[in-house]
Amino acid sequence: MIRGMKQRLLSVLCWLAGVMLWPAMVLAQDEAEKVDGRLEGFGKAVKVEPASQTLLWIVFVLLAAICVSVLFKDAKRSHLD
Repeated sequence: MIRGMKQRLLSVLCWLAGVMLWPAMVLAQDEAEKVDGRLEGFGKAVKVEPASQTLLWIVFVLLAAICVSVLFKDAKRSHLD
C-alpha cells in the first residue's frame, strides 16, 4: 500500500516537473530574430489612388430595392407561389 502511494506520488511529481519546465524549454527556443513580412520589398511609400464611389452607391441602391420589395409581397399568398 505504501509502495503504491509512493509510486503514485513520484509519478505526479515527475508530471508536474515536466509541466513546469515545458514553457521554459519553449521560450528558450524562441530567440530567432523576427522579420516583419509586411515591410519586406517596400523601398518606397505605397499609396492608394483616390477612386470614385459610384459602384458602391449602385450596389447600395440595389440592395435597398431588394429589401424594400419584400414589403410589397402579399401576406396571404400560398407557399406554392
